[in-house]
Amino acid sequence: MPTPPSPWASSVPPPSPSSTRAPRSLAWPARSTARAPPCPTSSAARGWPCGSTPTRGGATYLSAGAIPPLLVTAAGASRYLEAASGGPIGVREPRSEAPIELGPGDTLVLCSDGLVEERRASIDLGLERLSGTAARRRTDAAQDLADALLADRTGSSDPGDDIAVLTCRIA
Repeated sequence: MPTPPSPWASSVPPPSPSSTRAPRSLAWPARSTARAPPCPTSSAARGWPCGSTPTRGGATYLSAGAIPPLLVTAAGASRYLEAASGGPIGVREPRSEAPIELGPGDTLVLCSDGLVEERRASIDLGLERLSGTAARRRTDAAQDLADALLADRTGSSDPGDDIAVLTCRIA
């Protein structure tokens, strides 16, 4: 993948391997316990035009959350972006980042662990359910996809944890 000439969006500082804190607009506190204060978790990305096809682009991402971002391609293939996953920002340095290639119709799904974790069930089942639902509903509008992912999860049992989901469709 080529080196990016400049970010597409400049409202959020781009991630860097040496990131020690989340951009304020992307940080939120994790659930606090009696033993530890809240830690910021975040995913951040920067993008650029990529390759010889003008409709494709690239992004560099880092993830500091429990659940890695999910990429669903326009063709329906899905995979979790685990190359740049890590713990809370500021805990272990340096941070890693990884490139991905994106095209029209691709969808990114970011979520909290409450969307995939269930009592008495393997987290792997929740990850498979999320990936399968996102792939089947990949042509839905981003808001409709988010609603379907929430309905799929909350219809199975009492969540017992916070649930957050963000979907982003690449135009």
